Amino acid sequence: MSKKKERLTRAIFPLALSALLLAACEPAGTSSLGDGEETDSSGTSQTEKQGSPLSLLRQSQGSGAMGSEGDQKVLVIPFSFSDDIFKITASDILALDSGFESSPVGYTALSYYQQSSGGKLSLSGSVEAPVTISTTFEDFINNLASTGSSPVIASALDEAIDAWVAEGNSIADYDQDGDGKIDNLIVANPFPAYNGTWTYGDETMDQLVASFMRDQLVSAEKANAAEWMCGSLGTNFGTQDPMNVRFIKAIADLLGVPEYSDQTGDLQGNVRAPLGYTDVTEEGISDHNPFTKYLLGWTEPTKVIASSLEGEATYTIAPGESLLLSNEDTGFFGEYLLIDYFTPTGLNSGSSLTEPAVRVYKVDSRLVAGGDDGFYPYYGEPDFNSDLAYDFAYTNSGRNVNAVYGIAGNYALVQLLDSTGANRQMTNPMYITDDNLWHEGDVFGKESLVDGFYHDFRFDGNGAVRPELGLTFEVGKLTDEGATITVRRAN
Repeated sequence: MSKKKERLTRAIFPLALSALLLAACEPAGTSSLGDGEETDSSGTSQTEKQGSPLSLLRQSQGSGAMGSEGDQKVLVIPFSFSDDIFKITASDILALDSGFESSPVGYTALSYYQQSSGGKLSLSGSVEAPVTISTTFEDFINNLASTGSSPVIASALDEAIDAWVAEGNSIADYDQDGDGKIDNLIVANPFPAYNGTWTYGDETMDQLVASFMRDQLVSAEKANAAEWMCGSLGTNFGTQDPMNVRFIKAIADLLGVPEYSDQTGDLQGNVRAPLGYTDVTEEGISDHNPFTKYLLGWTEPTKVIASSLEGEATYTIAPGESLLLSNEDTGFFGEYLLIDYFTPTGLNSGSSLTEPAVRVYKVDSRLVAGGDDGFYPYYGEPDFNSDLAYDFAYTNSGRNVNAVYGIAGNYALVQLLDSTGANRQMTNPMYITDDNLWHEGDVFGKESLVDGFYHDFRFDGNGAVRPELGLTFEVGKLTDEGATITVRRAN
């Protein structure tokens, strides 16, 4: 089975059937190695793929996701259509430059990732002089209507690269792997988001155009990982996130970070906010969540496995560290709780949360695997040296920008657990407040005062009854040094 190399191609696999299979399927073994791959006598590949778990996942999909560690370069090319009334201006360039690399106040996208990764990812790059492509905006829109968005946007992006090269620039300066392509690219066009200030005389047409002219990950022939950034680049429009936050989100897309924004539940038909609008990829101005950092290889949580714990144990987790609780060691791709210590300092200083507290995330990062012939539930360790493409079975968002396939049903990839139990897994579109987080004296598990919530906690995946966690925990002292968590066997 050959793996799908075209990003965002979705296999035909009924959602209801896939959900049932995920609930009932026994763990699958790992697949055989791909055709033509050399192995030693033990069957192990001699050319192991390198990268973080998330990078390897995206590579299996044929994606050119940015490396999450070491020195990485990002090129930003501002461009205008030849006939567009929305031209790149000096204020746009200033806003782009300030948000990306040179803001004298606050943090830039480059400095943000230096801090968020704990120094493991070092980004460099520049905002280049603007270019004008020969394609007219009228032709661009007509082609969108007749051809579809992906190839038309990719063509405009490649044209912007050509125009940049024509100015005497060299792709080699941003081609660290030597494949003749720009490694990591962001193109920026000032066409504004739909806000009623411009019109084609028809609201339906206005919204159709605006649906294409938004920040999004795209495939391109001349770049391995590319983001299309549109709308309100400068303060002259001022209707979107600050530029540093928009760049942070764009780079998250380039890294292959899952989409965490709201999704519409297929079963209930209601909007939900699994992370309570606290994540920087939603609306929050904050550090990346601990699940993202774990997937990117920036942190390694302390693991507490129920079967290995005798009695109880007490841990102190400092800001930026995390604790992983599970009934069995599933690795990165499974069901578990992630606990971290939030403080409103550093990258979290702009958060709407204002008090030190413990956050508890329920993760279901189980996978599906497959290729051109479809996808199926895959339990067990993924073999990233095989010819299979892997994807997360669940998603927080209906706009799953990185996925080649996702069930995208009513169950989230990662979600915050409300300490009050009133909104157990953020099933309503509510904003998290300080009261929803965990503080000294709060107990999770059998001793919980909130009967029915977190009592004999079971992993519930896609709604099926799953194994009990087998652990309880109690939040102790919260100090500048860290949060004290006492974990106990539940039986």
